[in-house]
Amino acid sequence: MPISAEQIIDRSIRVANQTGLDANSSPVIDNSVVFEDLFPLAMREAVSYLAGNPEDASSLKQDHALTFTSGSAPLPAGVVTECLDSSSLNSSTYSGLVSWQPRYIDFIRPVHKQLGYYLISGSNVLFRAPGGAPGTFNGSLTLNAVSVPIPANISDDLAIGEDLANEVIVRLASMVVARVTDTLAEMKREDERKP
Repeated sequence: MPISAEQIIDRSIRVANQTGLDANSSPVIDNSVVFEDLFPLAMREAVSYLAGNPEDASSLKQDHALTFTSGSAPLPAGVVTECLDSSSLNSSTYSGLVSWQPRYIDFIRPVHKQLGYYLISGSNVLFRAPGGAPGTFNGSLTLNAVSVPIPANISDDLAIGEDLANEVIVRLASMVVARVTDTLAEMKREDERKP
């Protein structure tokens, strides 16, 4: 179901307005700029939540082309690093011979040298080819990993499922409503403190 970030934001505004808060008491609810600012965070939270279910996780994976120089490539934007244990690094040469390795010491001194390993170090993906030494691989591989789809333009369609779209709508509306509720409570406390 193609849906744009703009449509998700519009639906989130409607959900936030239905919570019973008076939209006139807080212009934040009707302010799409606030929703736009919170959209990437809501999307990331929704993706991380749905990635906990293996059935949903597979639909959240995207292929990212990586070009390695001296065994290092930049980590693509949107990759959810906490879900890398379910990722894969592929090529026609190393298909099925590469494994995610979260610990650097095990990457440097692998138990099985006939396998290749990859890990995240800072904002880079490090790769050690099967039988190779760290920092020596040059070439292209494909990372298949759970990723947050962030559009270049708010009106661009996102290729996401209905479950993810609904999760983002609810999370985004909840974030704004929570902020409005906190603001109203703080205003009430300030009024009570006045002499």
